[in-house]
Amino acid sequence: MSKKSPSDLMAGMTMGVDFLSKFQERIMANGGSPLLLRHMTLPDNASKLDELARFAISQHFPVPRSEIERRAYEESSRQFDYVEAFESDRHYLWGILDLTKDYGIPIDQMGDQNGTSIPSEVRSQIEGKPLSYPLVIDMKGERYVVVALYLEEEPNPIPGMIPKKVDTLFLSLVKYFDLEH
Repeated sequence: MSKKSPSDLMAGMTMGVDFLSKFQERIMANGGSPLLLRHMTLPDNASKLDELARFAISQHFPVPRSEIERRAYEESSRQFDYVEAFESDRHYLWGILDLTKDYGIPIDQMGDQNGTSIPSEVRSQIEGKPLSYPLVIDMKGERYVVVALYLEEEPNPIPGMIPKKVDTLFLSLVKYFDLEH
């Protein structure tokens, strides 16, 4: 991840203070002491913070699309040593990130790169049709977003192009993403 700019640091601190203020308000509204946050930071209460962290993680808040786009673009530039990443990396190369490690988002890969076949119900929603963005497909009654797309004829797909043949794709359930923001 790149170094944080002063504005990124300020935004992070503002978000942190806002969270702590709202958390303190909720603690007091539920009959807790205003000193509770102080006590939670003491070494003996690390297990309580772990419990709170596990609860927060279990909520699976959707990750904003803009966050994934920004990070995919940055990571693509870094890994491939581009002067500037391709715009398509922002759209169809989210798989360059470790979405499972970084966000707890499970990914399914299918296609030539891992030796599995792409179901015809998936191919029929992509091949021969203009690429939408985000590219959302239906498979086995579930909605998925394509987090990485590799085409046989074009290494850098862009929205609107009409792919002939999908080589490999990475999918994740739509529920893990906020595709509107």
